Amino acid sequence: MSNSYFLELPFLAAAQNQKHITLNESLSRLDIVVQLSVLTKSLTVIPSSPAEGERYIIADAATADWSGLDGLLAVYQDGAWHNITAKNGWKCWVEDEQKLYVFNGSAWQEYAAKKSLLKPDVLICEEMAYAQDSTNPPSTGWNQRYLNLIKINNLGAGVVLDAPSSQFSLPVGTYWVKIMSAAMRVGKHKTDLKHIDSGMHLIEGSCEHSEFGASSTAALTRSIGEGELTVTDDEHNYALMHHVELGDVDNWRFGHGGEGPSINCKIELWKL
Repeated sequence: MSNSYFLELPFLAAAQNQKHITLNESLSRLDIVVQLSVLTKSLTVIPSSPAEGERYIIADAATADWSGLDGLLAVYQDGAWHNITAKNGWKCWVEDEQKLYVFNGSAWQEYAAKKSLLKPDVLICEEMAYAQDSTNPPSTGWNQRYLNLIKINNLGAGVVLDAPSSQFSLPVGTYWVKIMSAAMRVGKHKTDLKHIDSGMHLIEGSCEHSEFGASSTAALTRSIGEGELTVTDDEHNYALMHHVELGDVDNWRFGHGGEGPSINCKIELWKL
């Protein structure tokens, strides 16, 4: 084998003349792929006046000299273009987006989506509990509901839970948000994150069960949604909302004691 497997670095051969050429080629390739960063991943044609060392991820549907090279790394080095095929698991910082991408073996995916595999920074739960409620004295048993905020690490220290209003505020920044809920016999339901100040529904859970109506036989309905949230003002408030499609109930806010169907919900947040 004349090249290394993972980075395809050329090996020195026994009794090779001008070994410095092969060694320098390996060093140049390491210089490209180690601490990998590219200017953009949106170009479909070669830039007209590239500077030495410019790196790109070739965009989909590339044309001309980049035709058929979608997803490859393109590097301008020593006055010429060099194309490198990424391997599964390579990470790359895209400078114009200020985001990290991972190559999954066939395409580049934003790394933020993978955050949901890790322990969240903040967990907010809407729960049902016997004789327990955040705002009212125990009175209606199992129908009582409350919000519970768990600040898992220091990144959650700035989260403020307003239990009486069943809403919360977040520190300024960008977050990856995952919403999960489970409901008994309500059918075709969604849970989403609502920006209370503007009224906009920002991140919506997708229905995993489509039964609807009082006669629904569904034992359990699940809703899951993920998305990126940018907070520009820590005075803004957010709330978890419930929505039943085609029914007579819309936009229950989780945590209001006694309101809504039998639902448990949680929202996980990661600071990006």
